[in-house]
Amino acid sequence: AWWLRVRIKKRNDIKLKEKFFKRNGGLLLQQQLTSSEGTVDRCKIFSAKELDKATDHLNVNIVLGQGGQGTVHKGMLADERIVAVKKSKVVDKGKLDEFINKVVILSQINYRNVVKLLGCCLETEVPLLVYEYIPNGNLSDYLHEQNEDFVKDVGFILSRRGGITQLKRKKKKNKIWKQQMLKGLALKRKKFEKEKWRHTVLKRKENKY
Repeated sequence: AWWLRVRIKKRNDIKLKEKFFKRNGGLLLQQQLTSSEGTVDRCKIFSAKELDKATDHLNVNIVLGQGGQGTVHKGMLADERIVAVKKSKVVDKGKLDEFINKVVILSQINYRNVVKLLGCCLETEVPLLVYEYIPNGNLSDYLHEQNEDFVKDVGFILSRRGGITQLKRKKKKNKIWKQQMLKGLALKRKKFEKEKWRHTVLKRKENKY
């Protein structure tokens, strides 16, 4: 009967989502969020159904753009927030711990030159990352998770500080650590922008003469 086929398909879909969730580090992310509850801004774990509806089944007509890193779709959540949903082309299964740590850390950062990461979905074949939508933003901001230098900085800090384990300490220590991390990133960005400005000035002088 058709209803039996529907039930079987639904059950298989649920099992497949559970398989993807575990494979993409979902259990690790849940553990990190639970152990850090009350000390960090909570990263939202979106369901595949939520993002499927938000992006109209990843409709190609609402694609913000594509690149070597993946595809970014425009979407609207149930609370009517406009978001950018990034679907990566590939996933390095050997770096799941690092990926989960970055998701948690980046979701906490509010920095003027960094697109805010709101959360992720791990029930799909490849993880979907959900960013705040910036009308005049650059596609590379989403595809490259801000820029390669920034991501390297976060990775460096995670390796030196022990990653998310630092967030399990007392709230006061976490606050100090976060301030130090952001201060370091801001200094790095300032140096980068200064060097970029210097290069632009020199280029103008060369063109002038």
